[in-house]
This record gives sequence, C-alpha cells and structure tokens, in this order.
Amino acid sequence: MPRILSILVIIFLNQVVLSQDIRIFHGNKSESVFLKQSDKLENVPRESVKIVRGTDGIITISIVNPNPFFYTYEIKTEDVAIVDDYSNQFSDLVKLLSSLPDFPVEVKNASVPGTQRAIAARAGVPVVIPPSPGFEDYSAVLVELDKQIKQANSFIETSDNPETVQEAFGRIVNSHGFGFRAAVYNIGTLPSKKGSFRSLTLEKDLNNMLEAAITDGSFDSKLNIGGNATLLQLFKLAFQGLNSKLAGTVTQIRDLTKKDGVVRFQVPVKENKKTIVRLIIKKRTTDAEVVRETFDEEIATILPLYVRKRFEVVPVVNLIFQSNRQKFSVENNLVKSTPDDDAKFNIGAMALMNFASFGEFKEYGVGIGIGYSIQPDGTSSSFFAIPSLSYKSIFRVGFGFGYNLSPVGLKNGAAVDAPLPPNITNIEDVVDYKRKPAAVLSIAISGFKF
Repeated sequence: MPRILSILVIIFLNQVVLSQDIRIFHGNKSESVFLKQSDKLENVPRESVKIVRGTDGIITISIVNPNPFFYTYEIKTEDVAIVDDYSNQFSDLVKLLSSLPDFPVEVKNASVPGTQRAIAARAGVPVVIPPSPGFEDYSAVLVELDKQIKQANSFIETSDNPETVQEAFGRIVNSHGFGFRAAVYNIGTLPSKKGSFRSLTLEKDLNNMLEAAITDGSFDSKLNIGGNATLLQLFKLAFQGLNSKLAGTVTQIRDLTKKDGVVRFQVPVKENKKTIVRLIIKKRTTDAEVVRETFDEEIATILPLYVRKRFEVVPVVNLIFQSNRQKFSVENNLVKSTPDDDAKFNIGAMALMNFASFGEFKEYGVGIGIGYSIQPDGTSSSFFAIPSLSYKSIFRVGFGFGYNLSPVGLKNGAAVDAPLPPNITNIEDVVDYKRKPAAVLSIAISGFKF
C-alpha cells in the first residue's frame, strides 16, 4: 500500500509540473513577472520564458492573480488567439452595475419603524416594534439591498489593487481587500437572510414582500395610487421589474465570484515548429482609471522536441574503401592490370531505423540502416550496414561495412599482358566481378520519410 501511495504521489507531482508551465503575476506598473514552474520568486528577471516540450504536450499559462472585473486577458500565437472565458460575463456585469435604477422617493423615505427593524435584525438585536405596514418593510429591504450591492461594488473597486506576490502564489486573501480573491471573500461575508444579498431566493423574497404591501393597502397609500386598479398594476409591474433588476445584478455578482481565482490558457506544442506566445492585457473599459499594468508582450517561446520517424528511407552518397582491388584496361592492344585502392563514389538509398535521440531538443539522433548503392557508371554496386548520427533531417553521417561488387580477375579466355580474345571488343566483357568486404562512409542527403 505505501508503495502504491508513493507512485500516486509521484504521478500527481508530475502532472502538476506538466500542467502549469508558466505562472504570471499581474502587478502594478512594470511589476508583473513571468515564471516557469521551477523558478523561485526571488530575483526573477522579467523576460520571455523558454519552454522545451514534446509535441504531444500542452503548455499551460496561468495568471495567478487576475482581476477580470477590470481587465481582459488574451493569449496570442502566430496563428491563433485565445481569450479567457470570463470576458463577456464580466463585461455584462460592468454594464449592469452602471445601469442600476434610482429608487423612487417613496422607497428612499421608507418609514423609520421598518428601517429600524431591518437594522436591528442585521445587528442581531431583539427590538420590540409595533407591526408596520408591508410597504415600509419592503422599502427598508430594498434600501438595505441597494447598500449591500454598493458594498459589493466597493469590494470590487478595491480589488483592482494587486495583492503581494507571496499572497498571489500562496492564494492568500489580502487583508486590505486587494485582489480578486479578496473581493470574492468579502462579497461572501454579506448577509444571507431573506431579502438580502446572499439569499438563494432573493427575487422571490422581494416579490413576496411586494405582494404583502399590496395586500395590506400600504403600497396604494404610500404611492398615492388612490385605488386606481390600472395604475396599481402598472406600479406593481414597475416594482417587479426593479426586484428582477436587483436580484439579477446580485446573482451575476455572486456567480462571477464562484470563478476560479486563476486564469489559465492552454497552448498546444506544434511539431517541429517554434511558437511565440504573447500575453495581451487590456482595460475592460477603455476610459477606466486602473492601477495594474496593461501590455502586449512576448512571454514565452515554445520549442518542441524534434520529432523523427522511427523508420525512414533516405537517399545517400557513399565513399567505398576497399583494398586489393584491381583495375583492368587495354594499352597498346594488351590487357593491363594495375592496383586500384582509391575510394569509390556511389549513390543509393538506405532503409534506416532511428532508435535514440539526444540533445536539448532531441535534435541529434542515432540509428542503424541497411542500404544499396551503385556507381554512376554502373560498374560497381554495394550492400552495407551502417550505424549513423543525424542532426534533425538536415545532415546524417555514418560509417560501416558491407560488400562491394569489384573486379577480381579476367574471364572468357582473357589474360593480363595478352590481347583481348578475337571476338571481344570491350574490356568490360572479360572483367570478372565479385563481392568483397568494404568499408563505407555514408552521407545522407535530403530525402523522403514515411
């Protein structure tokens, strides 16, 4: 069992390392930093990060302290842009907060008893107050809810200030309300009783109070409706719309505070292609005064491990080294033989299996192949087996051994220092070829893979 737990811990740690490659702190003017997973916070220069990864990998870029209330975050590479999934939702919230309606005078001037009851209940103090009309209770709750929404908005505004780097990376809530994480925490402390900010049935609570005020007649008298049924219905619809607007704003704020405190982007590694990654941070509202830095900057260079095929067929040029070889020719109508130990040039193809790669990007490879080649004039050919060393697909060199077809003597009645037989006119017709051991120096040229 301990062994299994150890294996699981190792797998988990490996996943953590591989799933979070770049961490970004979004700070005040010129205080942002980019770190690899293995980097420490101390003395980290702000510069583009280099990442080497296999092509089946995903590079995860994590902004550890985003504030999507005020900023949009976008990752851009040469061929694709990736926008964080908060953008549209937070944009809608900014518009909603700025468009909240002002309360009618009758609501603002809610009765003192109803207001006292709301304050007493909020403070947890038992207060005995004579029952008051429903509209006073309803209006007091509206006024209090408006204050809570404004308080939530103040938490949001304060959160533009970034927490410290240590708090951001440690996911610690800032005590001054700085940062998105602190805004989420503080909004979570607002009241949750009926008709309050965190009530799960807020709109229903408000509509029930409205109905109670209509039933007891306080809604009619407070708004000077004078018993006009049509006017009463219009006012009721208007206040139901107000309830819906307030509850919708609250719901949207609460839903957004459930978002993760880290914004993550994933960039796939492209096979044998370098990828430049840029981070673009903009103000959500162009005319807003914000504290943190906005920029469009290169943050990472992704360098993929070189991918080479396990099996390849490549064209090659060879130099064949072979001893005790003869060269036959005709001089003054006599057959002559001379030693021919010079290296021979031929071309051919090699079937290659790559079995190992090394180097920072696995750009160097080791393989072994078998091949066949032939001299340009067709008078010699060779089979060979060669271990080879390659650099990507640009250059490959190998040295091995094989058998090369070479002249070893004469046939058809021909002899050295004698004329060619009467019926022979070409020296090649009497040269006897056999395969003999040879050393081969092979250089691969650009070819095809499969």
